[in-house]
Amino acid sequence: MRRGQFTLKPQDVEECALSILDDNVKLKGRGWKCQANVLWHIVLYAAVRISSIADSCARLKNVPGDDATRTALVAGLPSMGVLTGRLNDALLDCVPSRVIRKRKRGFRLAIDLTLIPYHGKPHRDVREIYRGEAKSGTTHFHAYATCYLVHRGERFTLAMQYVWKGTPLEDVVQQLLETVKNAGIRGHHREARITRPDATTDCPQ
Repeated sequence: MRRGQFTLKPQDVEECALSILDDNVKLKGRGWKCQANVLWHIVLYAAVRISSIADSCARLKNVPGDDATRTALVAGLPSMGVLTGRLNDALLDCVPSRVIRKRKRGFRLAIDLTLIPYHGKPHRDVREIYRGEAKSGTTHFHAYATCYLVHRGERFTLAMQYVWKGTPLEDVVQQLLETVKNAGIRGHHREARITRPDATTDCPQ
């Protein structure tokens, strides 16, 4: 029997993402102009375009200005630690059960370090800005690490972690592996490989 085909539309993807974020992050709206679904629409638009909140607010119709949006996001989102935990829950909820069933050998996991060039000042804490080799005219970055697995050609992100200035990468690896382990997913080796734009380092589990 020939399998049916289904074409995903942009609005389908957005609705799915909104549902997952609403269920896990619990963003609080701020007034009738800055309702949670509007704020998420702006954030997702910026993410898709690899752009900014200001750019999204300028391009989208019937949305609040960028200052109001940023104020609402700061007021409506939980602390960094709580937000990280909720986002990791959301990531794991998206992994099919057929993938995360326990296997005797476990999975081979990989960890990426992503550096986003930043030319501004820290929002609240100087540790927000990670220092690295010059890229895009700056040595200052927002940094985060992700742990993922590839299963039969599909990549599944299992956990993410914001990387604060001065945090040893070995500690970042340990935190990510602990999150994955607590979710019942076992690694294949007693080591994890973390990759970044300028180097690859093996770190013990």
